[in-house]
Amino acid sequence: IFNPLELTHILGIARLQIKELLQRDGFVRRTTILNISKEALEWVAQRGFDARMGGRALKRQIERDLTALSAEQLISTQIDTPILFDILLKSGKLTPRIRPLQFVQPAEDDWLPDL
Repeated sequence: IFNPLELTHILGIARLQIKELLQRDGFVRRTTILNISKEALEWVAQRGFDARMGGRALKRQIERDLTALSAEQLISTQIDTPILFDILLKSGKLTPRIRPLQFVQPAEDDWLPDL
């Protein structure tokens, strides 16, 4: 007999599933930083919670909500452009935001004050 999962357990399972998502080719080929807001993660976890199905239902929900959304967004970005990929919850809907990252070279001059 299994005890029902609590929200903290569901969130932990969701984080593990998202780590697996980050190992997929679309993320690996790009320099991508994925940032999922706490509200978005909880929303997906609660939608995927099923006391009878446990983690399997959550995995399917992550596929429907996060994997599909990520694929749609990443397909339109250049592979060689590093990006910050935010997933936010706005008005009860997952909202993606992609921002290019730019690497900045450090200044040649010593900018630290004399100590």
